[in-house]
Amino acid sequence: MDIKSTIKNKYKALSNIDFNFIDSTNKNIKDGRQLEFYPADESWNPIPGKPTVEIFNKNLSGYDLENAVVGDLLHQLPKVDKQYAEMKKDFLNSLNENQIIFSKNKYLKDVSRGEKRSFNDWMESNWGDALIRGYLTPDKNDEFRKQGVYTPEQQQKLEKMKYYVSSGVVGNNGNFKNGNDSSLNSLATFIRTQRIPWVNK
Repeated sequence: MDIKSTIKNKYKALSNIDFNFIDSTNKNIKDGRQLEFYPADESWNPIPGKPTVEIFNKNLSGYDLENAVVGDLLHQLPKVDKQYAEMKKDFLNSLNENQIIFSKNKYLKDVSRGEKRSFNDWMESNWGDALIRGYLTPDKNDEFRKQGVYTPEQQQKLEKMKYYVSSGVVGNNGNFKNGNDSSLNSLATFIRTQRIPWVNK
């Protein structure tokens, strides 16, 4: 089964997204990119008209590849799924003062490197999705969750989003446990140390 069929069968909320998948692992890209998502209407989309996911890392395969592609498709999902769009909006509205300050500092770093979008547009189409992806489809390092980026309330919201992406049904799979784990409250430490490499690029 190819990656597109696998995702459509396993992730019900993504099943209606018609997207291109390009294998560019033979290009030997050395800039650290694993894969790239292109919106349907963007001029740099290699196959315009549909969202496109292009993979560069030849070592990305199996579940890791599936997880990465699903994470990229989360960019497209709010455009075609009103329920997910509302869940995303609800999560972003839950960001606390420290998280917003950190996000604005991240935005200013991106502006210094050429970012042209407004903070709100950048948050909506870039960093907001990155925060969600860091919980729903983390890579092997799983650094956002391990470093306590999310509050307990946000973890509950993200668990519901994760369940929805998989099942297409609003609910909660019950995996979240609200305990006294001090890592859940370590956001201030995270902001001070900024140890996550892809946050600081």
